[in-house]
Amino acid sequence: MTQAAMQRRGPSAGKAASSAAKGDAQQRGPVSKNPKSLKGKAGQFGDKSVQGKDPKKQVDDTKVRGDGGSEVKEKALGGETGIVNTTEGNLHLRDKPSMEGTVLDKFESGTVLTAHARKGDWTKVKVWSGNKGKEGWVSTKHFLPQPDLTKQDSGEDKGNPDPYIFKKLTGKPFTGKPAASDATQGSIGDCYLIAAMGALAAQPAGQAEIMKMIQPHTPNTSYTVTFKQENWDGTFKQIPIKVDLWMPVDKGQLKYAGKGKPVADIEKAALWPYILEKAYASWKGGYDALDKGGSPGGAMGEIAGVDIRTKYVRDFSSDEELLAAVKGAVNDGKALTAASKPKVKREFTTLKGSGTGPYSTSMQNKGVAGSFKIRDNSEQAPLVTDDRKGKLSSSGVGEKNEKASGTLDDGQKTYKVKVSDLKYPEGFGPKTAGDLELEYMAQYWLSDSPKICGNHAYIVEGVTEGGVKLLNPWGSYHPGEVPIKTFRECYYSFAGAELLKSEDV
Repeated sequence: MTQAAMQRRGPSAGKAASSAAKGDAQQRGPVSKNPKSLKGKAGQFGDKSVQGKDPKKQVDDTKVRGDGGSEVKEKALGGETGIVNTTEGNLHLRDKPSMEGTVLDKFESGTVLTAHARKGDWTKVKVWSGNKGKEGWVSTKHFLPQPDLTKQDSGEDKGNPDPYIFKKLTGKPFTGKPAASDATQGSIGDCYLIAAMGALAAQPAGQAEIMKMIQPHTPNTSYTVTFKQENWDGTFKQIPIKVDLWMPVDKGQLKYAGKGKPVADIEKAALWPYILEKAYASWKGGYDALDKGGSPGGAMGEIAGVDIRTKYVRDFSSDEELLAAVKGAVNDGKALTAASKPKVKREFTTLKGSGTGPYSTSMQNKGVAGSFKIRDNSEQAPLVTDDRKGKLSSSGVGEKNEKASGTLDDGQKTYKVKVSDLKYPEGFGPKTAGDLELEYMAQYWLSDSPKICGNHAYIVEGVTEGGVKLLNPWGSYHPGEVPIKTFRECYYSFAGAELLKSEDV
């Protein structure tokens, strides 16, 4: 998987310019009579104005402080994510980059912002957390960078950041040794990362590595998490990522790792899974980047900085040979994850609604993007398909060559398929909503007993005489003991981290 490291900006260049300008005024005074002594200092004093050759070009400090002066240029930014961070109650959103600007609104700490321009000590932002991208200017010193949020799936807000707000946790990264059950997957598709964390936390050597990689700053409100990136020669480069304890929440509950757990309860438990997930998101390009999936073996290697050996189920000629290989890895103290096979099945359902729309339906399965088709069995409305990105459309019909349009939630986060705001050109809709049939490929359970989800990463907890014990990173639907025959049918690989044996820890 392609992995893009996210780079966060440091202090505003405008602020540095402001400080330099003020410093100029303080340093001026008697000018050296030796012009040579001023060479090479144009950036500090300005050669011509100091030497008296061009008085008109002397710097006017009132125009370089970033408070609306015309000399400060506006610099475009790429929509970096941040939050309001202020101890002054609320942060004012203004209509221009100046304290004299009209206050448009005010927002509490933790409100999500995206930065689109900077001018001096001011940042032009869009405000989210339910504020639908309201625009204005805020003081840069109160803009705290954060990993990008996941994007909304459907409706008019599709593609905008999810409407979460950040809350600052208070607690400790560890309340004892890490445990596999500490980390649970939230509302994004990073089962591979959560499974890797859990597998490492299930082994003494992995526990030690997790505790070593998360180091606090004083006071304990931020941490440096050090990942390891493998070089071409098999060595590892350390990648330190600094994160704070601000975490995305919705209605008082965490949304990513630890999803559904009230903030008040989380603060009594170990915080290491949320710190580690946030740091990984910061490194890889945001929570939205983690949502695209990845390799559990790769994530284990980047956490522990060790070799990863992946074994493929198809390479073992018998169940006995496969079970012996898993047992050998467990006995060697390896942290193990297992990846299940994908399984899809064609599904059909009837849409509901009025004859002229809107129409809707809901299915309890995960849909495969690009596989959705809506047919009118009365053959009056055109065929509607999805574009793999949640948009529905049809070919053009009628004299105006108009197309049907709508949005689709394919269930990637909710495991529910929803069709909403589907509209047909006038005169080309179905006779009744019941004539509309939705067809799509659904992601299914590979096994009902034990319960095994397709295309999912699991933690190998141990082995028994006849099977493999597995944990689900969801924190629920644990398969428990999976007979080796079922393991062979449902899983295509298992990955082992080459850790130290427990006696070496």
